[in-house]
Amino acid sequence: MNDPATDYRRLAEMVHATLNLVGMPTFPAEILVERPGFEIDVDEEGEFAGVLIDWRTDGKLRHAALGTHGQNDLHGPARELYLSVKQQMRDLAIQVLTSAGFRAEVAGGYAPLHVRVSGYGGDAFGSLINDEAG
Repeated sequence: MNDPATDYRRLAEMVHATLNLVGMPTFPAEILVERPGFEIDVDEEGEFAGVLIDWRTDGKLRHAALGTHGQNDLHGPARELYLSVKQQMRDLAIQVLTSAGFRAEVAGGYAPLHVRVSGYGGDAFGSLINDEAG
């Protein structure tokens, strides 16, 4: 039996390669960036065991939407745009990943704007993805 942590890290590499292959920027969660792209994280044992994906907007929009030092407008136009973009990008990622053979869904729970990827069952793009991830 394989180590789940190793399997999830490999799955994260495949997700990264797939999203990059179609022109969607990605970066690992442990790297703090201010540019837009999909943040990819591995949850080895928690509620969301698998790979978690979260769209990060440009820092300017994120700061305007979420405020700084607890000063945020829950119904302001920046927040509305921010939430709309995150939801649309989440849905787009699910469509792309499921088309490529991944098991991807809305994470739900305390992370409703995240995508949870729990596995890969496709063969159609396998060699292409593995070439990119390897």
